Amino acid sequence: MRREDLNEYTKIELSLLAIEKEIETTYNTYRSPSFVQSLNATADQDGPTCRALNRIEKLKKRRDELSSRLEEIENFVDSIEDPEINAACTLHYINGYTWEATCYQLRKHHGGSMIIEKVRQYFLKKGYES
Repeated sequence: MRREDLNEYTKIELSLLAIEKEIETTYNTYRSPSFVQSLNATADQDGPTCRALNRIEKLKKRRDELSSRLEEIENFVDSIEDPEINAACTLHYINGYTWEATCYQLRKHHGGSMIIEKVRQYFLKKGYES
């Protein structure tokens, strides 16, 4: 896994929130007696109810894919054996801290070049970056 992959974490979280909101909105739009009736009468395959249900299924599939990707990133970070690198990656990539905030949290000073370099060297050593 590359650091660029880890940087996707917060973007994926935002995408998941947007998907959840869209699923909820789609469900709420079609929560009505006519929605229930059209579920029972499946003759109208091109109607708004069927389109909504298809959209919801696609959104759920995408949500599952993104959730799986988040879990993959979390598992990778959890597998880092060096406690300081693990903590730095958790704070920066998973929790979204800036490198400066990460370094302050870990070492109580603002100079982060040592920790950033340690993470970079870890990724190089493991062959995750060239």
